[in-house]
Amino acid sequence: MTRLLALLLSCCPRAFREAYGVEILDLFVARRSRLRGSRRAVFGLWCRTLVDVGRTAAAEWTDVLRSTRGHDPHARRLPMSDRLTLDVRDALRRLVRSPGFSAAALLILAIGIGGSAAIFSAVDAFALRALPYDRPHELVRIYQDSDDGEPSSNAYPAFLDIADHDALFSSVGAVLPEGTGTLLTASGDAEVVPVEFAASTYFPTLGLRTSIGRWFVAGEDKPGAPPVAVVTRHAWRRRFASDPAIVGRTIRISGAAVTIVGVGPAEYNGFVPGLASEFWLSISSLGPVGGTFRERTLTRREDHWFQVVGRLAPDRTVQDAQSAMNRLADRLGREFPETDRGRRITVLRGDRVRVHPEVDATIYPAAGLNLLLAALLLALVCSNLANLMLARGSARTRELAVRLAIGATRAQVIRSLTLESLLLALGGGALGLLLARWALTLPARMNLPPLPAPATIGVDGRVIVFALIVSLIAGLAFGLLPAIRITRTGLRSSLQQNGSLHSLRLGALRGLLIAVQVAISVALLAGGGILLRSMANAVRADPGFPPERLALVTLDAGQRGRPPAEGLRILEDLLARVSALPGVRAAALTTRPPVTAFGPSNTLVLDEHAAAGAAGSRTVEIRSAAVTPDYFTALGVPLLHGRAFTAADRDGGAPVAIVSAAMARRFWGSSDVVGRRYRHEGGSTWVTIAGVAGDVTIETPGEAPRAFLYRPFAQAGFTRATIVARTERDADLLLPLVRQEIRAIDSQLPITLAAAMPEHIARSMAVPRAAATVLSASGGLAILLACLGVYSVVAFSVARRRREMGVRMALGATHSQVTGLVVREMMTLVGVGLAAGLLLAALIAPALGSLLVGVQPLDPLTFTAVASLVGSVALVTTWIPARRAASAGPAAVLRAE
Repeated sequence: MTRLLALLLSCCPRAFREAYGVEILDLFVARRSRLRGSRRAVFGLWCRTLVDVGRTAAAEWTDVLRSTRGHDPHARRLPMSDRLTLDVRDALRRLVRSPGFSAAALLILAIGIGGSAAIFSAVDAFALRALPYDRPHELVRIYQDSDDGEPSSNAYPAFLDIADHDALFSSVGAVLPEGTGTLLTASGDAEVVPVEFAASTYFPTLGLRTSIGRWFVAGEDKPGAPPVAVVTRHAWRRRFASDPAIVGRTIRISGAAVTIVGVGPAEYNGFVPGLASEFWLSISSLGPVGGTFRERTLTRREDHWFQVVGRLAPDRTVQDAQSAMNRLADRLGREFPETDRGRRITVLRGDRVRVHPEVDATIYPAAGLNLLLAALLLALVCSNLANLMLARGSARTRELAVRLAIGATRAQVIRSLTLESLLLALGGGALGLLLARWALTLPARMNLPPLPAPATIGVDGRVIVFALIVSLIAGLAFGLLPAIRITRTGLRSSLQQNGSLHSLRLGALRGLLIAVQVAISVALLAGGGILLRSMANAVRADPGFPPERLALVTLDAGQRGRPPAEGLRILEDLLARVSALPGVRAAALTTRPPVTAFGPSNTLVLDEHAAAGAAGSRTVEIRSAAVTPDYFTALGVPLLHGRAFTAADRDGGAPVAIVSAAMARRFWGSSDVVGRRYRHEGGSTWVTIAGVAGDVTIETPGEAPRAFLYRPFAQAGFTRATIVARTERDADLLLPLVRQEIRAIDSQLPITLAAAMPEHIARSMAVPRAAATVLSASGGLAILLACLGVYSVVAFSVARRRREMGVRMALGATHSQVTGLVVREMMTLVGVGLAAGLLLAALIAPALGSLLVGVQPLDPLTFTAVASLVGSVALVTTWIPARRAASAGPAAVLRAE
C-alpha cells in the first residue's frame, strides 16, 4: 500500500516530496490501521487520499510554474530534474491542446521514420552488419576465373587441389549455395526449400560452431555415405518449433531420407547475408538430394559450382596465397588443357568480400541508393515539419513575447519549443518502428518463387537505436532552428506589431524549405516515372512468342529416390495425358521456360568457325534448355532454318541441337548454321546443329536477344521439368486439370509452379516493379507533403498580410492583381525547387540503369512530365488560398484590423 502511495506522490515536485512525503505516508498508515479491515472504509480512504494527492500536486506544480515564469526570484534554484519534468509536462499540455497539429506531425514523422527504419534494416542485413566469422582478417576467398576472365566459382576437383596446400592454409572449406530440395512436410505436402551443400571443413574454416549437435565429419564428404543435414537456426525456429531434441530426426528431402545432426548458430543462416537457407546438406547428399547430374560435378572440372574460402596459416599473407594459386593455375592448365588452360585463380581478402565480387558490385550501389532514399524521406519530413513549426510559432509570437516580458529567458523559451519537437519526434519514432515492423513482413507475404527467406531483416536492437538517433536528429532539425528564428524578434515589435513584418522576416527560411520539398518530390517522382515507363516498355515488348493461352506447370519426377529413367518415364506419361486433355492444342516439356532468371547452362567448345574465349580456351558458356519435339509448336516459336526435334532424337541416337538466331549470328556470323558443330567441355562427342529457332525472352522482358541452346529432352537425362501447354481456352482453366493428372500419377509429386504465362512474366518483373512502387509511392507522398507545405505557407502568409492586401485593394488593386502577386512569389520558390529537383534526379537516375528497358536514365519526356505535374499541382495549391484571401473586400479587411 505504501509503495502505491509513494508512486502517487511522485507526481508532486521533488521539493514537496522531500519536505512532506514521509509525514504523508505515516499519516496514511495510521489512518489505515484504525479501519480494522473494513473494505468499504478502506475504499473510502483511498478515494479521499487520491483526491487530496491530486489537489496537492496540482497546487504545488502551479506554484512551481508561476515561479519559473518570473514571479519567484528563488525559482531558478529548482533541481534540474524538476525543471526538466516541468518543461516536459508543459510541452505535453501544449501539444494536447493542439490535437490537429500534433496528429498531423506524428503521422508525418511515423511515415518518414518508419520508412527510413525499414530501409536501414534491409541495408544493414545485406550490406552493413559485420559477418560472424572468427578472425575474418585471416580468411581469403578463392575463385577460378570464368571464360570472360572474371572471378567466378570453382570446380570441386579444383577445391581439393587448393585444400592440398597444407603449408599455406590451416583449413579450406567449400559450399554450393544455390541449391533447392523438396521437403516432405509433416502434413504430407511437398515444399521446395533452399538448401546449401557444404564440405565438412566449411564451418571450421569460418570459425563457426553449431548451437545444437555437430557439424559434418570428413567421412560425410564421400559419395555413398549416409546423407546428413544441419538445419539453420531460422528453419529450426520456424519449421521445428525450436525443438531441442531435433538431433537424430529423419526428414525426407527430394525423396531421400536425411538425418539431422545439428542446428546452426543464431548469427549465421546461410551464404548470403540477410537471407536464410533451410538446411546445410553434406557432400554425400548431392546424389540422393541433388540427383545424378549434381553428383557428377564432384568429378567434373568443367562444372564450376562451389564457393571456396580458406584460412591462412600463421605468418602467411594474401600475397603468398596468390603466388601459390598462380602456380596451381599454371599446373592445372598443363594437366587439364581442355578445361583449365588460361584459367587463372584469384585470391581476395575475406573481409573485403561480402558475398561474391560480382554480387557485391550490385549490393553496395543498391544499398547506397536505398540509404539516399531514406535520407531524402527524412529531409522531406524535416523540412515539412519545420515549416509547420514556423507557422505555429509565428502564430504564438505574442504569447512568447509575453513570457519573455514577465521574466522567462530566451533560452527557456527555446528549450520549451525544442522539447515540443523532440516529444513529437520520439512519438513519431515509436509509431514509425511499428510501421517498419509491419512493412518488413510484406516480402514474406508476397507470392515469390522458392528463394531464401529474409530472416535477418527485422526490427532489432540496431534498428531501434537507428530510429532513436534519427528521431532525435529530426526533432532537433525541425524544432531547434525554427525556435531560434521565432524568438529572435524584439519584445516591442512582437507586442506592438500585428506580425506581418515578422512573417516577412521568416519568409526566406520557409521559402528555402518549400524549395527543398519540391526538389525532393521531383527527384523521387522522376525515378519512379522512369521505372514505370520501363515497365510499360517491358510489358509491351515482344517475348518472341504469343503468351496468351499458355499454361506452365513445373514438377520434379525424380523425387523419392527414383532413378532418372523412371523419372523420365513419368514425365513422358504425364505429357501424353496433358496432350490428350480437352482444348490442348500442343504440349511439351522443357527444363527452362522462357522469362526465367535462373536455369541450366552448358560450357561448349565450338567448331573452327567460332572465336576463342577471353580466358584463352575456345569455350563459351551458353544458357540452355532440354525440350521435347513439340516445344516450338506449343510455344509458338518459328523455326527459321533446319528441323525440329523428333521422336528419334533419344538417348543412343545421333546428338543434335537447335540454337537461337542470336547464337548463330554471334558465334558464326550467319543466320543459317545448320550442320555446324560443337562439343561439351571435357567431352569428345561432336553435336550437330539441326535447326535455328527464333529468339525468345530468356530472363527478363525487354532484354536484347541472347544466345540460347536447345537439346533433346530424351538425351539430357533431366527429371525436373516444366510442362508448357497451349490451349484453346483460358490457360487458368487448364491448370486444375493438369494438377489432377499429376495427382493421378503420384499424389506426392511436388508442383513448384502452376501459372499462366502472363502471370509468369509478371513475376519476372518483381524487382523493377518493387523499385517502381517504392519510388512512385515515395514520390506521391513527397508531393503530397510538399503541397501541404505550400498550402500552409501561402495560407499563413496571406493571413498575416491581410492588412497589406486590404490597403492595396483600397488603393485600386484588383482581386486578380493581388492573387497574382502571391502566386508569383510562391511560384518563384517552386521554380527553384523544380530546377534543383531535376538536377538531383539527373544524379540519381543512372543508378537505375540496370532495371530499365527501352528508356534512358535521363529520359527527357519523363523529366518534362514530372516537372509539369509538380508545377501544376503547386500552382493550384498556391492559387486556392491566395484567391480566397483576395476575395475579401478592403473594407472588411480593414475593419477586422
